[in-house]
Amino acid sequence: MNERAKPCLRRTSRSLLWRIKNFLLFLAFITIIVAFAIIIRRQYDSFIIVERQIAEVREQIDEQNLITQQLRYEQSLFGTAEWYEQVARRRLGLVRRNDVIFGTR
Repeated sequence: MNERAKPCLRRTSRSLLWRIKNFLLFLAFITIIVAFAIIIRRQYDSFIIVERQIAEVREQIDEQNLITQQLRYEQSLFGTAEWYEQVARRRLGLVRRNDVIFGTR
């Protein structure tokens, strides 16, 4: 009877070892997948931050382009009669005879 029990015990221990080995492999596989998911999520968050920064920089570039256009226009007017009139109106508060003035003093 003892001889029969030994082969059965060996099969059971082999089966148990095989199950433990497969469970550990499965656990390692799941751990690797979770680690990759965490890494990908962090990379995605960084990507979103960079995209926002790019959008902000593009807005700043657009604003600077508008300022540049305005300065080029003013530069083209510099020294002309229209420029002198704009300076007199803006800085000195001068108006023409037929201008209607809105505002309070």
